[in-house]
Amino acid sequence: MARVVIVGGAVVGLGLGMMLARDGHDVVQLERDPQPPPDTVEKVVAELAEATPGLAVRRGVAVTGLVTGPPAIPGVPHVTGVRTDLGAPIGADVVVDASGRRSALPSWLAAAGGRPPEEDVEDSGFVYYGRHHHSDDGSLPVPLGGALQNCGSVSSLTLGADNGHWAVIVVARADDGAPTVCDRGGGPR
Repeated sequence: MARVVIVGGAVVGLGLGMMLARDGHDVVQLERDPQPPPDTVEKVVAELAEATPGLAVRRGVAVTGLVTGPPAIPGVPHVTGVRTDLGAPIGADVVVDASGRRSALPSWLAAAGGRPPEEDVEDSGFVYYGRHHHSDDGSLPVPLGGALQNCGSVSSLTLGADNGHWAVIVVARADDGAPTVCDRGGGPR
């Protein structure tokens, strides 16, 4: 079976790591955040991942670039692992980037002589606006209702994360008209 390195240790990356390990692959999961997961869904998934045979989760290890070998196809880099901030490279047959929207993969590929990834974009008919927040003391805001609040054709979603981080997302139809005024119960007036 393959040796797989997964960059990113949030829920999606951990889920992938568990599936690959259960299929018999040797999986190393690298998460740059050294802190343990917060008391959310991520903590439950992380605990399951830690107990999965064949999956090694390493927190506090940041990937700094790709390791390459001789190309099998001229002009196309052959990725053979990753470099980390700890110094020693970690070899792999497959490297998966699950590091999220701020992924450094495009710059890693450019440094290795590769082209940037292609993106397929399709209009979903919705727009969203998000804002990420952080508290200096590591606390999260006091919830004033459920995470998802509906207000006619507009919804808001508040998602807690780790280390005092959270996000607020507002979602609306792209063709939505005038704003709807909502009462405190979240329903239209």
